[in-house]
Amino acid sequence: MPPLTIEPRPDGYWIVGLEEDGQPLDCGPYDRRTDADSDRVGMTRFLRHHDKPGWMTTDTPAVSVRRPRKRKTPAPREERRPRQLLAF
Repeated sequence: MPPLTIEPRPDGYWIVGLEEDGQPLDCGPYDRRTDADSDRVGMTRFLRHHDKPGWMTTDTPAVSVRRPRKRKTPAPREERRPRQLLAF
């Protein structure tokens, strides 16, 4: 895979170097170079690993795992300390 590069154009920044079916495929425009660079890094990582076993692709069903929130439960009434009355 050739390296992906960022090319400034009049309408913004474009990621170049991708190909689909032998045709060049440019991604953009991006308003900021940092946004284009961030996506370029992600695309490079995806293209490096997408065909390896265990990599999640579109034919893999989506799984969402959510941890339950820990809730503070108050102690039962009999275990609470009794309130102290102040005498003046």
